[in-house]
Amino acid sequence: VLGFSQSTFVPVAWPDPISHSRHSVILVPLILLITIRMERRDALTVPPSELFNPWPVARSTPKWLMFGAALSLIVALIFFVLFGLRWSPNALLRPFAFGAMTLWSIPLIAAAEEYAFRGYAFWRLIRLFGFWPAQLVVAGFFAVSHITLGGFALLPALAGTVTGSVLYGVAFARARGIAAPLALHTGWNIAQHVLLSPLDPTATPLAPRVPH
Repeated sequence: VLGFSQSTFVPVAWPDPISHSRHSVILVPLILLITIRMERRDALTVPPSELFNPWPVARSTPKWLMFGAALSLIVALIFFVLFGLRWSPNALLRPFAFGAMTLWSIPLIAAAEEYAFRGYAFWRLIRLFGFWPAQLVVAGFFAVSHITLGGFALLPALAGTVTGSVLYGVAFARARGIAAPLALHTGWNIAQHVLLSPLDPTATPLAPRVPH
């Protein structure tokens, strides 16, 4: 009989790349349900043109996914030129771990963060305070969450997560839905995992090396 983590209700025997997203397994459906409920309530008083689409599916999703990956690739090229970043084949690679990470864990974690930070709450803040004040509030919470829960150092959190949060917020406003920032976030994180900072050393085909 499989054992279950008491805090997450996810089998403890799951492979690491899947179990890495165990908190999101519960968080994503929960936030989705809250988002749908809150939007339905507001739909009674808010014009349809001001509502957003909470579903993570849209025709523009592939475009935003590739855009996110391209942005992460640009960052990798900067590290390549300025800091001597190089790559070598990863001898620790396990194909199943790589597939689980890129198809399951990373998209699920991105979905949890996007529903939490760019879902109903962000849309509500835009209506209350305006777009850029809402951006600053959400970016601040986004950075703090990565420092406290993600273990990020202060400078990477401020430089990386704040920039990412602003980009995701712009995508949200431009597409008027959660699908665009979710895809952008996923594309960025997958490329970052492969090229810059593997989330699991057995789940990436490349081993990044920086000489100094």
